[in-house]
Amino acid sequence: MRAFLFSLAVFMPALVPVAVSASALPAKSVAVKKAPAPKDVVSGTVSAIEATTLTVTTKGGAYAIDVTGATLAETADAPALTFADVRVGDAVVSTGPITAQSQVSRTVADASLRARTIFAGTVTGVMGTLISINLNGAKYDNHPVDLTNATITRRGAPALATDIKVGDHVSIIGTLDGAQINASVVRAGVVAKTVKKKT
Repeated sequence: MRAFLFSLAVFMPALVPVAVSASALPAKSVAVKKAPAPKDVVSGTVSAIEATTLTVTTKGGAYAIDVTGATLAETADAPALTFADVRVGDAVVSTGPITAQSQVSRTVADASLRARTIFAGTVTGVMGTLISINLNGAKYDNHPVDLTNATITRRGAPALATDIKVGDHVSIIGTLDGAQINASVVRAGVVAKTVKKKT
């Protein structure tokens, strides 16, 4: 009996646990689900305008958007703007219930309209009713701005063009005439100075 057990111990391989690394296992494919686009949003380019209907071309086709009761988002900054200021070629995002390829819009945001009517920057020069500004943080831009017909405030109080100083931060509503901005509203304030801490 002892000889038999000895032979088993010699000829049977030892049962040793083998560690398997995770990298050696076949990788499981995980499907990444994309978040569905909001069902009430149309984003695209205005391809036609007829009365109170905008035709907006998107990747999914063209939509007829009724803006009769809609709010133009840019009026929050420029109250005088209306849908009459929207142009063919403008990039817009409209929200509202959609039926087939039609939408009754609640709100329309027009990035192109904002870019050509609402400006902000820092004053780099003042010469009478003409100032120059660096638009939106750009350096050495020196964009000319005509203040002749502008309503001006500085620090919230009524002001004149001569009250605007180099270094003032200004927000402007106006129209582009070539490179020049013809301002209708100018709100000026003072850029906060950075205070260096003593070490």
